[in-house]
Amino acid sequence: MNWFSVARISVMLTLVTGIYLHLSRLIFGIELTLERLITTTFDSVFAFVLTFTAIALFMARKNVLIRNGVERVLFYFTLVYFSLSVLLHARTWFVPDNPQMLRVFPEWYSLFFLLMTSLLIIGWWNLRAKPHSGGS
Repeated sequence: MNWFSVARISVMLTLVTGIYLHLSRLIFGIELTLERLITTTFDSVFAFVLTFTAIALFMARKNVLIRNGVERVLFYFTLVYFSLSVLLHARTWFVPDNPQMLRVFPEWYSLFFLLMTSLLIIGWWNLRAKPHSGGS
């Protein structure tokens, strides 16, 4: 299995989902977003997606062609960021009203998230696998 490709696709899809959610918060407000989008069911499923992506990132770490310091920071920042996000979202499995916790993040965080996510998408678009990486 080519873990780099799995990680890349998983990261991109997860980031696009995050963009959708944070844009929704900015456009429709936190109340409607929590009522219609970020439900306990959604957060429970999203925790599995994040867990899978974090595992794929961990498995891909030896398959990534790191060409410079920026790419090293990009890859390991993404690995740590997604791993910590698992903890935040997996909390839903134990605390049913976990999505309500998102109220603690101020509205400006969504703007910051959109900027950061855009940079991550550009970075991941440019990341490459090592030429000989194809296995685990």
